[in-house]
Amino acid sequence: MKKSEKSKTIRAIMVVVFGLVLVSVAFAATQYFNPNDYYTADVIRIDGTATVVTGTGCRGLVADTTEERANSIRLGLEGKIEERPNSHDIYVQTLKNFNITIESATIESYDDSYYYSNLILKREDKVVKMDSKPSDAIAIALRAAAPIYIKKELLDKEGKSIC
Repeated sequence: MKKSEKSKTIRAIMVVVFGLVLVSVAFAATQYFNPNDYYTADVIRIDGTATVVTGTGCRGLVADTTEERANSIRLGLEGKIEERPNSHDIYVQTLKNFNITIESATIESYDDSYYYSNLILKREDKVVKMDSKPSDAIAIALRAAAPIYIKKELLDKEGKSIC
């Protein structure tokens, strides 16, 4: 087999493998979200300069973040862009330009140090789950008008009274 034929064969195999990985990721991502396992966040606010409160009703998760991220969440809540777009604005616009929708943000767990969350993205029939810092996921979801969900088990265990 000639070198150019080997290269074409290797590229074809890589395309097939990549396609299979995408299909398996898309299938797996749809398995990650069962709406019965989550509350829809109807409270999102910034307390002080860098405390994010996310919850439902009078129960919520309270976590500190950077002032920059807190400000980005505040801008997302207000539907504003400062003089120049920030990283979250650019990320959402880039996804839109590639016809990728932000389906939701999910806050999943806490390990006594950090909260963990995901963004669920969709393009045509492909769905992927991306690990994200909760503050980034919230700021992005707000800009995309996507729902924010909190794992029921997490809110029931770690939630605080926020009213």
